[in-house]
Amino acid sequence: MAALGVIATWLLPAILVNRTRQKNMAISTINFPHLLERLSLLVIITFGEMIIGISDYFGVETLSIFSVAIFSVVLNLFMVYIVEVDHLIEDKQPSVTGNAAIYWHYLIFFGLNFITVSLKFLGEDDVSARFSVSLLYLGILLSTIGVLLHATYNKVSHQFGSSFYCLQISLPVFSFLISFLFLEQKLVLATLAALSTLIQAVSFVRFNMKNQLN
Repeated sequence: MAALGVIATWLLPAILVNRTRQKNMAISTINFPHLLERLSLLVIITFGEMIIGISDYFGVETLSIFSVAIFSVVLNLFMVYIVEVDHLIEDKQPSVTGNAAIYWHYLIFFGLNFITVSLKFLGEDDVSARFSVSLLYLGILLSTIGVLLHATYNKVSHQFGSSFYCLQISLPVFSFLISFLFLEQKLVLATLAALSTLIQAVSFVRFNMKNQLN
């Protein structure tokens, strides 16, 4: 029953909002800019929890290149999200309810929480590196898909092409496959994740700057 209740709370807003729009398309039931702001605040809190989760890597005795690589993963993923939500999305859309953005943020939240757990596990010797890596890239893939789905709200000048989608999805997949060759070398695993997410972040920043100039 509890599971049915949770599922109902996820699905009912979509059903109710669609009925409202059908009755009167001139009425916007949700303030889209305010909705984005509140969703962004929840994501920022989730990133804050991620920072707390990796804080053990930054002690006097544990600080290392591995720590920097782990932090880079967090920083790069945050950059990807912020560029999309703060710079690419057209928030002045009075006829948009933003209901889809709520559901797409579930992917981001699940993904970021998977990443938080996996980054913590990656430094633990008694946790399988195969499991940690699988959980890490599952989280990166989920959060990436969640971010990319928001492209339907993007400005007309900032619509993604098929090559951009392919790059964003193939990067974590390729890095995931390569990681299985280095399961015994945790620094290499962290570095691969850092480089993969860095390319994602840089591509988002370059895409934004390029289209602003145009």
